[in-house]
Amino acid sequence: MIEGVELQTAEQAREMLITGEWWVPQLGFQYQWDQLPSYIWLLSASIKLFGTNPFAIRIPNAMAGILTLLLIYRMGRKMHGSYLAWLWVASYLSSFLPHLFFRFAGPTPFNHLLIFATLFTYYIGSEKKQDIMLFLSGNFIGISILLSGLEGFVIPSVILIIFWTLNRFEYLPDNLTILKVALGLLSFLLFFLLLFLSKNDFELLKNTIHHNLQYLGRNKILNGPVPSTHLWLVLMTCFPMSYFSVAYFLANFKEKRNKGFKKLMGICSWTILILFAIFPAKNWLYFSSLSLIPLSYFSALYLRKYLAGGLKFPAWLSSSIIITVIVMGCLVFLSPFLLEQFSTWEIIKNDFWKETITHMRFPTGNEGIVGLFYIFGIMVALLLIKKNQITLGMEWLGFSAILSIQFTIHLFLPIFEEAYQGPLTRFVGEMKDKNCYIIAREKDETLPYFYGNVMPYENPRAKSKEWFLFGDIDKDVYLYIRKDHKYRIRGVRDLELIHEENGYLFYKRTAKSDREIIQEEK
Repeated sequence: MIEGVELQTAEQAREMLITGEWWVPQLGFQYQWDQLPSYIWLLSASIKLFGTNPFAIRIPNAMAGILTLLLIYRMGRKMHGSYLAWLWVASYLSSFLPHLFFRFAGPTPFNHLLIFATLFTYYIGSEKKQDIMLFLSGNFIGISILLSGLEGFVIPSVILIIFWTLNRFEYLPDNLTILKVALGLLSFLLFFLLLFLSKNDFELLKNTIHHNLQYLGRNKILNGPVPSTHLWLVLMTCFPMSYFSVAYFLANFKEKRNKGFKKLMGICSWTILILFAIFPAKNWLYFSSLSLIPLSYFSALYLRKYLAGGLKFPAWLSSSIIITVIVMGCLVFLSPFLLEQFSTWEIIKNDFWKETITHMRFPTGNEGIVGLFYIFGIMVALLLIKKNQITLGMEWLGFSAILSIQFTIHLFLPIFEEAYQGPLTRFVGEMKDKNCYIIAREKDETLPYFYGNVMPYENPRAKSKEWFLFGDIDKDVYLYIRKDHKYRIRGVRDLELIHEENGYLFYKRTAKSDREIIQEEK
């Protein structure tokens, strides 16, 4: 599993099962007050069913992917009929980012699913005067708040406020509509609140709310990519649906009839893209992936109009698709060769990444053939479209894209994971049965806990990270650190370098006997 959110949430679920503390997640057996437990409950239940392994950690997000496809189909069928619904699903599946998005653990897919479920049920409820849909909209907001904090309320609220404003308040809810949504929200939150207070005291609730408010204010508009980079990342990772969406916007730029659902989806996509291009987010993937559903919607609208004979592919669109496919396919095809030659180049100056990439090796060297398959499939699709076999051409386009993306992920991702984390998981696995401490001197210190199956430390001093490096340890300490982060152990005198691999340095700090400690003190 990948270091970061995936490994952290997996470790929190493991610690939740060990400690029996179900209300405040822990990491390194220390409370994480700024995080809510809802998603960790899902992972804990999955671990209980399938064991502590990557499959158990990732299966909830795979289920989120299935639910997202069902929501997309439901929205498309309700608003435009089953034909567009299938086109919407196909557009979503034929792009790269959704396949990567639902592969790894993390609460983001559920957050996005609930945000769009909220917007859809609210729109249908207010448009069709369906009380149950308004009530469900409030429920979805409540679940989203419990999953992601106040973001689950703020993001759909901002989108709806812009939607009401741009429609000159034509869709502004009356008091009764607001009451129904609020009833759905409060009924769910009240149930959770009573359940929380039945197991915990009020002080715990106050701490959780306080830290979540602080987290919302400080964490989201920091250290992201520059605006132009952000937009290019969305454009390329959402190919080809992003290209069809751009074509739709250009073809319908002067259209003024959009007031309903189409305008709501447009506001979703442009609000997300513009807002987080102006204020780059720390986790660009979180907000970029929010635009997946509206972008695939406009892609489906464009394809439906094209398949109906209402327009033709403009020259720039065909050229852009061909150039992008050739470039991406050639990069995939040449990857084994490029990695073999990488060590002779001086492109990357960072010692860690240079050594890690140098050790990325393909088992057969033929894995790049998937790039040629991608080029061949898309070219056949475009040729069929040119010969007016449009339906068959679009089927080829979707089929080739989906298969190529899946093969690329399954062939290439394990190679990166092995080069980047393989040395760490092997090292921790060898040491976990010893009576010792295993730590990482890195920003993310989760991996030794999860792969080392660490239990709560008996020695209270072990809660201090500095004690492992400078204190009078009672057991040997095994430590790893990246080469380019070696400055983080500067000043530690009694470390012994025992191994070096793929840009990582592995050290041992030996525990001293009581006699040695007394002699040093004298």
